[in-house]
Amino acid sequence: MKYTVRDYQGDDIEFLQENDFLHSMEIQCREDSDSDMIFTILDETQEICAIGDLSYHKSWFDKRPGAPRFLKFYICAAIQDSELYQIAIDFAWMMLERKMEVHRGNPCGLMVICRMGNLEEMQKYLEAGFAFGETEPVLRYQIQNPGKANLPEPYRIEELQKKRSEIDRYIAATAKAKEGVPDNMEEYLFHSNDDSFISYYITDGKDILAGINVCDMDDNGATYNLFVLPEYRRKSFGDALLKRALEYMQERGYDLATTSLSGLDEEGMQLYLSFGYELESFFVQMTKMTVA
Repeated sequence: MKYTVRDYQGDDIEFLQENDFLHSMEIQCREDSDSDMIFTILDETQEICAIGDLSYHKSWFDKRPGAPRFLKFYICAAIQDSELYQIAIDFAWMMLERKMEVHRGNPCGLMVICRMGNLEEMQKYLEAGFAFGETEPVLRYQIQNPGKANLPEPYRIEELQKKRSEIDRYIAATAKAKEGVPDNMEEYLFHSNDDSFISYYITDGKDILAGINVCDMDDNGATYNLFVLPEYRRKSFGDALLKRALEYMQERGYDLATTSLSGLDEEGMQLYLSFGYELESFFVQMTKMTVA
């Protein structure tokens, strides 16, 4: 057989650091709890040629009857080979079926994200039974002066405290603003002592009403999961949070800020464009479904 699959091992992180440093850092943060969701593909000489990774999509936590359960699939490959991709997808599908056991009666599937225009990669997934899903716009901003945004009284912006009670409040507020549990909520736990990751939220002294994440991204800055509770929208909360995030990135000496939006979020898109962001590209979700 040309390729073999084995469980992920700690030393495999070196392969990821050579081929995808950012993803290696993500795996390092969560390998203690999720190493069983990572696997390694070897060639005939037993050299690593790819690492596959599965993580829970927000829909997995949706408790509504019949709600879909998606696992997000990622493959870091040093060798671009259709057979390798197919083996990785088949193995990921087998892992999905194991996870499905506790969710009988719900549709389940794998989700991958491809850069729009990468036709070769998209073709590999289409051949493996994936279908096109929603697109995600990616925006970039050349940091200069973030501009002005005033937050009305009695609200104030605070940094997310690195303790479980604040994290739980933040997760609860974000879940109220969006369906299900948002992506990357686990990041708050894994980055509790990481000064390259910070979150800001708006509070009225009791409840968290809005929030944003900021993190290092290859020597620049990135924001994601900007949310405002529905009843507090159109009060300049989003403007105030984005301004504070840009100030933070400016303080760290970043030249560039990026963000990606989940789906065609027109309101979110307009907010970022109003601050001077420009549309760079689109990513497309591709999904493969089964009925459990």
